[in-house]
Parts: sequence; C-alpha cells; structure tokens
Amino acid sequence: MLKIKFTEIEAVSPAYLAKTFTLQPDRSVARQTDGYLTHGIATVMPMSMEELLPYLQQLTPNFVLTYGVPEYDQALVLSSKVRETWDNDIEDLPVIGRDNAHFRWNSGRPGILMLDHDLLEGQSPFTREQLLNALYGVCPALENAPHIWAPSASSCIYYPDGSEYRGLTSQRVLFAIEKGSDVPRLLRTLNIKLWLNGFGFIRISSSGVQLVRSIIDTCTAQPSRIDFIGGANCLGGLVQRRQELITGFNLNAPFLKRDDYPKLTWKERREYENLVNLAKRLYLHHTQSAKKILSKTAVADGLIKVPVGRGDYPGVNRNFLSSPDALDRLLLEKAEQLYLE
Repeated sequence: MLKIKFTEIEAVSPAYLAKTFTLQPDRSVARQTDGYLTHGIATVMPMSMEELLPYLQQLTPNFVLTYGVPEYDQALVLSSKVRETWDNDIEDLPVIGRDNAHFRWNSGRPGILMLDHDLLEGQSPFTREQLLNALYGVCPALENAPHIWAPSASSCIYYPDGSEYRGLTSQRVLFAIEKGSDVPRLLRTLNIKLWLNGFGFIRISSSGVQLVRSIIDTCTAQPSRIDFIGGANCLGGLVQRRQELITGFNLNAPFLKRDDYPKLTWKERREYENLVNLAKRLYLHHTQSAKKILSKTAVADGLIKVPVGRGDYPGVNRNFLSSPDALDRLLLEKAEQLYLE
C-alpha cells in the first residue's frame, strides 16, 4: 500500500488547538477558540489511506495536521516570538516555525489534497452529497480516487439529553494524489472550474478587500496550513459525534494522477476572469449606491450575475454568486430594476 507523509502537531501551548464549548447551568453554551499555536511537537506520519481513516476517527482536539512536511521527522514547532528567546539544549529536538519556510509539499511523492468547504455568508453549508457531487462535476476522476470525508471540527455537537446543539457546520474532503507538490496547481484549477460551474463568489474581508472565493478554500494551498481536524473540546456534558461520521471512499484505488486533472482552455480562463471582474464590479456598484446599477448590454448578454442574501441594502450582501441561471430567474421578475436609470 502506498503511504503518504503528512505532519501531526501535538499542542503544548495552548493545550488544545480547537474551539471549546462549555454547557452552562442555564443551558447556554460558552465558546472559546484556541487556534494560535505557540508551542507544539511536529511528527511526520507516513500512512496509507486505509490507515488514515481510523487515525482520523480517533484524533483528539490536542492534535492538528498539516499536509506539508518539515525537513525533520520530529521537531519543536514554535511561534516566531517564542523562537526569539528559546534556549535550545543540545539534546532537544530541532526547532522550526509553523510557516512555509519550514514546511514543504511532498515533491515527487504522494500527497493529500485537502478541500475545505467554504461558505457563503448567511448560507447553509452543503450536505455531504452536494459537496461531493459539485467536486466530482468539475473533476470526474475525483470520484474514483481514494478520499476521506469529514465534518468540520466544530460540527455535530449534542446536549446531554441527545438533542442537537450544532449540526453540520462545514466539512472537508481529503484526496490522495500521486504528486504532493501538485496541490497548489490542482487547487487553482478546481477553483476556476467551480466558478465556471456556478460555485464562485466574492467575499469582502474585514479590511474591505474583495476576496475571490468558491465552495473550497484556496488558502489550503499552503503546506504549513493547519487543519483543525481533531474535533472540538466539549465540556459540561456536551458530546460531539462527528468522528463516527468520518467516511472513506475507494481507499484502495489508485491515487489521482496528473492525467486525471481537469484541463483549462484559454476560453475558460477568459470566461473565469470575466466572471470574477464582473462580480467585483457588481459588488462595487452596490457598495457605492443602494441602487442596482447594471448595464443593459451585460444583462441582455447574461454576463452579470446576481447578488444573494441580505446586506446593508435590500438585495445586497458581501457574497455574490457566479451562477449563470441566477440572473435568468431574477430577470424574469425584476428586469427593469436592473437597468440604468
């Protein structure tokens, strides 16, 4: 069985790299997030996909993973501030940072493509079937490749009486690929294909920057990116049941090969760029004015896509879909509202 190397990081400080949910006497739930690693122990783990499934099902909140690997089989991972004053004894493990300078993709060897489901603000997450079908739709070979589906770390939490506190809030899928160093390239291609299939949107950062997003998070292209896949820390009688839902598919199948990657034509690249530019312009128009200012030509040609959800103005949101049929539905009902006055 082919084995894939990834990195397990055991948290030392803080003790848990996870969200903590604590049930209060009045049945309210207090939340705390400990997601900034200052001190941990990184260990390179070689596993087959068959071995990875039960490993993930038993992982606890004091462990996180990265799908890139450091130079050493085991090392201390320290924040930059702690490294400045760290007194390293000769018998200590080597010291590294949790950054892309110390972690790299498996060059020429198998790797894990982690696709983290990103959400439209205010929208419900996809079901497992919806997400998988969307991914298979843009890259059919993904369906037959070995992959593992898992709920997000803060999903599937229940009160002591068995009633649900949090359901499926998000999810991720881990695919086995032949060349780990292909992760950034493959992720970019999948993101473009998802936009072309109507699964892209624009999100506005806290600083006001327009971010190009789709239903998968492209930030996972970094080899040092932490995956908080060990679940949540549940206290006061709360119980998490996500581990039992982690599911494997085709774990003995051949890994995804370069020949299986979706191909992009120049026409598709231009269409993607047009969709992104138009979505950005549409958001800009709506932030400048509460009026819906769209060009007649763009509407008639079916190029402008439609905002969804709520925002500061009616029909305005921080997220904009690239779905080509969304405009058609709105155009039938409110066509005149879309024209320039």
